[in-house]
Amino acid sequence: MARKVPQSAKPKDLDPSLPIYQLKITVRDIQPSIWRRVQTTDCSLSELHDIIQVSMGWDDAHVHVFEVEGRQYTDYGSWDVDPYEYRDSRRVRLSKLVEKRCFRFVYEYDFGDSWRHTVEIENTVQPEPGIRYPRCTAGKRACPPEDCGGPWGYENLVEAIHDPAHKDHGEKVEWYGGLDPEQFDLDQVNRDLLSSRRWLGRRRGKQLPEASFGEGQLVRVKPGVVHSRYPDIPLGGWEATVTRVAWLIPMGYQVRWTERTLAAAHAIYFKRCSQDDLESAEHFLEEGELEAVSSEQPLEMEQPQDLAARPLSMDDPDDRVRAVFGLTSDDPLPQVSDPTQQQFLGFLRSHLSFPFEADYWPASSLGPKEQGKLTVEGFADPPLDPVEGIQCRARRGTAEYRVPLSTVAVAKEDSNFDYVEDYTYWLWECEARDGEAGAYFEEDIEDEEFDLDGDEEEEFDEKDEDDFEEDDFEEDELDVEEPTAEARFPIGTVALYGPDDKTTTKIVAGVILHPGAEPILKRWVATDVLTSLKVSRGMDKFFKKYGVERIGMSEGNMGCPHEEGEDFPVGGDCPFCPYWKGKQGSGAAE
Repeated sequence: MARKVPQSAKPKDLDPSLPIYQLKITVRDIQPSIWRRVQTTDCSLSELHDIIQVSMGWDDAHVHVFEVEGRQYTDYGSWDVDPYEYRDSRRVRLSKLVEKRCFRFVYEYDFGDSWRHTVEIENTVQPEPGIRYPRCTAGKRACPPEDCGGPWGYENLVEAIHDPAHKDHGEKVEWYGGLDPEQFDLDQVNRDLLSSRRWLGRRRGKQLPEASFGEGQLVRVKPGVVHSRYPDIPLGGWEATVTRVAWLIPMGYQVRWTERTLAAAHAIYFKRCSQDDLESAEHFLEEGELEAVSSEQPLEMEQPQDLAARPLSMDDPDDRVRAVFGLTSDDPLPQVSDPTQQQFLGFLRSHLSFPFEADYWPASSLGPKEQGKLTVEGFADPPLDPVEGIQCRARRGTAEYRVPLSTVAVAKEDSNFDYVEDYTYWLWECEARDGEAGAYFEEDIEDEEFDLDGDEEEEFDEKDEDDFEEDDFEEDELDVEEPTAEARFPIGTVALYGPDDKTTTKIVAGVILHPGAEPILKRWVATDVLTSLKVSRGMDKFFKKYGVERIGMSEGNMGCPHEEGEDFPVGGDCPFCPYWKGKQGSGAAE
């Protein structure tokens, strides 16, 4: 049963002909208030969820629900949604709420922590020239951390962090760092909202003009336009096909570069896209950056004239490895070879401090047969093995061993941590890129057209949008597709498998985008994937890229959904296990 939401104190007279809606979003049960004031074009509750997540600073890691006039709305992106309890949040738009004079409602995020927000439609206004919507115009205080226990847990967290005498001070500081509850960066929020435009505007809202370009139309980038991520790479003259119209102010367009454009693009462009996990064949552009073009016109692309390599970031393992070899951020990681091993060895001779304590995993024919602690005393003689790489002398009790440096891990507080981690990461990463990843992995998947957000526009009949019952906000109910035997896993589900009790050096994530599809898989390697910042950031990018909503794992099991008891056809393959094709999963019926 939805909890009652207090309505606006007095009726409002909002002009429905104005295209920009001004909202105030306030986290409930927190004092002083945490709030944001946001302006957006007409959008569905589903898209408003995205806007709230970005403007508040949440990670979109949990389920959510809108409570409007006693009804509950959420995204129909998972088969776990009960259509009898929750209604489709794509069906209700801000314009309809204003028409029905419903100006205040509740947005709840994370049913465990229960972060309840009051959303109030304050006004409708004219768009300002040169402003890209949605935008945040004001706000106060930082977003609470995820999974901190809701409003009451957050209050205790702030108290513990700022009171050195508090019994939980050390633990909370270790987990959450120097949390500043008063921090609010308006510019950063708007940068994040600007980046989110490529996912918004999925359907045309009220009071928006016609689009200048349609899907499938050939367009060209106007002279002087540069890449939004790489300002030293000009896009003037690049030719593309429109793949999606983003109904926003100003209008936006997702485009796909033509084959002849990609053939003429600078090599540095592809290197940067690969390093940053960006799709090199696609881009998002604003209406004023494009013009119509005929396929008969010659291709005249602007080319980079003054490429400026980005400064190396010592927070990025890739860049730390590049620094070892004197490379720039635009250079790929060097391949593992005898000369590069020798160069890395020379670097480590100058930086590693011996002896040091380490955890050891028996991942090679050298060293002890059992995992455990040992003391690394120095480089072995000779220090290089053609197969295992850099070797070290180690001791466990009275026994002496030769162990590959890539099989040991040191504590984070040890001064050797980054050096050992980076060497192992380089060794594994190069092997993964050149190894047996196979046709199932993301970088080898052929391009395929699909709707990332699951918002299939043909499901909606726009002429029926205004055909509401007087006491309802719904269109006709959608048919909810039940999973078939060939697709038992919810679309947008991720499965993680590895690490396990034998190794912590590899982890794989997979996502299924539509029924019957093979999963797209991505692998990361590090000394310890559970603590690697590089791995953590890479997984976050992967999840956001494919709109992951649910992770198929539980405490103590980072395995496939079939290990969670999910069912799939007896005798069939688990679609998340490329290394176990043809073998029956443990969760299938006997």
